[in-house]
Amino acid sequence: FLVDGSALSNRYLGGGGTDAVNGIFTDSSGLAVAGTTSSASLGFLSGGHQGSLNRGASTTASDAFLLTLTTALSPRWGTYYGGDNDEQGVAVTRDASGYYFLLGNTASPNGTARAIATSGSLFPNRRGATDAFLAKFSAGGNRSWGTYYGSNKDEIAHGFARGRGGNLFLAGETASDTGIARSGFQNVFAGTADAFTAGLSVCPRY
Repeated sequence: FLVDGSALSNRYLGGGGTDAVNGIFTDSSGLAVAGTTSSASLGFLSGGHQGSLNRGASTTASDAFLLTLTTALSPRWGTYYGGDNDEQGVAVTRDASGYYFLLGNTASPNGTARAIATSGSLFPNRRGATDAFLAKFSAGGNRSWGTYYGSNKDEIAHGFARGRGGNLFLAGETASDTGIARSGFQNVFAGTADAFTAGLSVCPRY
């Protein structure tokens, strides 16, 4: 929308399944959106890391997705992101060096294809039934790395923000009673589900 509330441009983003955009980032170069899809053939999700829906033996599982667009809402490149089970894309941001960061949630184990986390990452394997995930992509859509974020029970990421020095700050909820907090304000799990925040030094300095 323009500043007076009139429409600048708009379009559908979807296929034959269920599709949703959950997060958006914009700057002078264009837009990036993060979401969830069960559509097997989204032509605009091409040119990036994962070109097709990955749902394993399931007929209903969804993947996260990341799509970059021009200011006129023409697709640049896009990628599915997921393993054999359900994923949800929650948020996206871009740093000053042109790298994109996709935050989401996953129920998929990593498997031999390393669909979610790359070797040597912070958490290379899923530890609860559902973990958060964070993935970094180049300006052209190639995955630089990916990691789970979670512990012995379930985590759900809700959003993140980029801070000074290139750090990323994640926020969400957790049912894990260990492995989440250290050197923070509250390091002991207190309820059935607690909120959490986590700071990760993952971006180039800017």
